[in-house]
Amino acid sequence: MSGLREDRLAAVIDRFYETATQPELWRVVLAEYADALGADGAVLLPGPAAPMMPNCTESLDELLETGMREHWLADNPRLVRGMRALTDTRRVVTESEIFTPDELDHLPFNADFIG
Repeated sequence: MSGLREDRLAAVIDRFYETATQPELWRVVLAEYADALGADGAVLLPGPAAPMMPNCTESLDELLETGMREHWLADNPRLVRGMRALTDTRRVVTESEIFTPDELDHLPFNADFIG
């Protein structure tokens, strides 16, 4: 990740703990997280049995809304593959680690929804 700002990442992770008790802060903290990673946005997708709704940065509002409305998020293989790949909870898993370039081009979630 070329835009990674390690000096800001630890502070943002501390904010995740604070946000767990103040869910109204998720959007702000996810924006701080995306900024620390040098990403365009960030999304928090809880598991299907979680008592919370997905949250995202403002930049991903339309994507998240469409994904929920059209049920694409239910068919998102990132959750299962990401959890399997996350053997070291101190690191970030990227999609290039859990998908081949061909999968990114052809899996329905990636090709139809993300495209």
